[in-house]
Amino acid sequence: MAKVVGPLHSSEARGSVGSLTYNTWRGISIVKARAGPATQYSDDQVALRALTALATASWQSITEAQRNAWRHYANEHTDIDWTGNPQRITGYNWYIRINVRRQLVGEAIEITPPTHSPTEAITGLELIKVLIPWYLTWTDQGVYSPASLYYEVYIAGPHSPGRHPNIQQADRKGYTASFPNLWTWGSPAPGLYTFFARPVHSQGTIGVFARATGTVT
Repeated sequence: MAKVVGPLHSSEARGSVGSLTYNTWRGISIVKARAGPATQYSDDQVALRALTALATASWQSITEAQRNAWRHYANEHTDIDWTGNPQRITGYNWYIRINVRRQLVGEAIEITPPTHSPTEAITGLELIKVLIPWYLTWTDQGVYSPASLYYEVYIAGPHSPGRHPNIQQADRKGYTASFPNLWTWGSPAPGLYTFFARPVHSQGTIGVFARATGTVT
């Protein structure tokens, strides 16, 4: 930070010019280098932002009638969050959510809303240990063919029993004939964990979360 006299040939200046930021601090005109963004995004975050940008550009290119079809879909469908509460979102948000999910599994962007209901909930979610790896298992209750399903696995923890968990996605698992309902976790740190899993249809619609807790020792 440097003190300046008559910044930009004026008595006072505020704002940025190129890489410099001008301001007044306690009556003194100063200039300092403009800091760049500190956030460093992971490769997965960059990829997801790119898919979201493609879905957004697609929404901007469709007709108003097509957008109204998505608004009608939004009026008829809610998105069930991990707490089990229905969340009403806009047609635009449904368009982005569904088409990002579709792209994640190699499907093309679809400009018309899904014509079927979301997949059912999965049940029997539990944590087990076999030798060294830990496994998360569940019971498949999807009504569609296995090839059209994948699963989203979320995890929170370790945390204390009274802490409200911050959920984060741990894995996106494609259906396999040999072990369709098994997620290998490796060697996690000791503590209490909360797990969530839900089936997702290849069209982008999602099922209801199953939830379980487990303590790693």
